[in-house]
Amino acid sequence: MGENLLSILFKKRAVKTLSYILETIQEKDDVEILTDFLSTYSPIRTWSKFPLCLRKFIAFIDIHIWCIANKVPFNKLNYNSNKLEPLNDTIFAYGTINSIFENQQLTKMSSLARYTGRTFIHIYHYFTYPETIAASYKLIANPMLVAEANLTQNSFYQQFLGEFGTNFILPFASQPRFKNSISFSKRKNKALALGTYLCLQETDLGHKNIIKHFNSTALHPMRKIIYENRESIQNQIDSIISKQPFEDDEKKNQKAEKLKGIGLYIFKLFTKEQEKYLSLDIVDKYNEYKMVISPEESIGLPSINLVEAMSCGSAYIGVDSEIYSGLGLKKNEHYISYDGTLDDLLIKIQYYQKNPQELEEIANNGYKFAREYFSSKFIKNRFYQNIKAVNF
Repeated sequence: MGENLLSILFKKRAVKTLSYILETIQEKDDVEILTDFLSTYSPIRTWSKFPLCLRKFIAFIDIHIWCIANKVPFNKLNYNSNKLEPLNDTIFAYGTINSIFENQQLTKMSSLARYTGRTFIHIYHYFTYPETIAASYKLIANPMLVAEANLTQNSFYQQFLGEFGTNFILPFASQPRFKNSISFSKRKNKALALGTYLCLQETDLGHKNIIKHFNSTALHPMRKIIYENRESIQNQIDSIISKQPFEDDEKKNQKAEKLKGIGLYIFKLFTKEQEKYLSLDIVDKYNEYKMVISPEESIGLPSINLVEAMSCGSAYIGVDSEIYSGLGLKKNEHYISYDGTLDDLLIKIQYYQKNPQELEEIANNGYKFAREYFSSKFIKNRFYQNIKAVNF
């Protein structure tokens, strides 16, 4: 949700998919940051091996640098959960990759395990160590899971987190820089395919459950299919789907696996394979195309490209799923739906290539929807009001 120590040191772009929460922290007097100094941006499996006093010292420095970098006053920091009132206060926590929930000992030490009020836990990329994470969530008195889409129909969610019930939906928000700047008629009559092609590693113990469940190492199966067929589908799709660093290089994978922890993180940080993709002016790229597709994760989560592309006036293509209906989107009105196969995807694209008026209507409907319901201001205000409206 803002710049962090590693993004500053290595001059890498920080992921800001939750930037509206940072804005809420900056703007609202009744929102503060609760910290136990138990975690930081370093991988938790390495981090948890350090002496507790050292972890807390580094985390203390880390959070204060974060505050400076993101213009958050230090008086927003709350070091004592005993100040919270369980009947009135709600905690919002980030609960997946590199979080304390991957280590039950850390979870037990945290204020989250002691708090008896309502706790919202954001579960983006919840596929890593799902059994451990689920067991950690059970240590929380009143957990409410949060994700960018309705996950209740997803088989992986049901297997590992289904006992927590329906998740709270908190969509991605579009940033102001995503604008519709090119006339629809002047755009390429094709679909732009983008996103990262990530192959889960069978040697990573955190990935064993998802690989076994889906009998596949592809987190985004359709991205893999489009990437592998990119040459033969150029009449319908221009693919800029990028490989995860050292994706299909077995020697590099073996070298990276030996590094582990922080060494692995830094190794990935300096790899060059994605630089071309990350250097794109993505707003201009969206505006080049009438259609955009950024295939979903197998665990039921959409891509942030959904709201970005729609905000730039492109017709978005997604599977016919509760992923989108749960956000209020209607298939073939706000977005183009297909059945999840490459054959059907190409058929749908070919149809709309020949029916530009229908295509433009869908793009316009999606654009209006995104501008109203996916705007950072709307999502931020609704998030704040929903949190405050929780009755406990």
